[in-house]
Amino acid sequence: MARAASILVNFNFLDPITMRGSTLRCVMDGVSWIDLDPDEQRAIALLGAGVSAELCARVALLTLARVGLVRGGQLTPAADQLRRAAILHELAA
Repeated sequence: MARAASILVNFNFLDPITMRGSTLRCVMDGVSWIDLDPDEQRAIALLGAGVSAELCARVALLTLARVGLVRGGQLTPAADQLRRAAILHELAA
């Protein structure tokens, strides 16, 4: 429980992007972009673009909320950083 409390307080827990081959390993407390399934990635992209959470897959939103990437139908700062890192990785490729 203490670990969960420290995660909620500290939003600066994104590790820098490290590339192993062409794999994106931007990690937020053990969750990397490639660990997310396509529906979860799509939900993060849609929410980051300002689209309503109603257009996202419900199961994906529940999973993202459980790992702390979505709160109240909006991205947390950590999720936004994860999204930005994934975009920068794709642009650099």
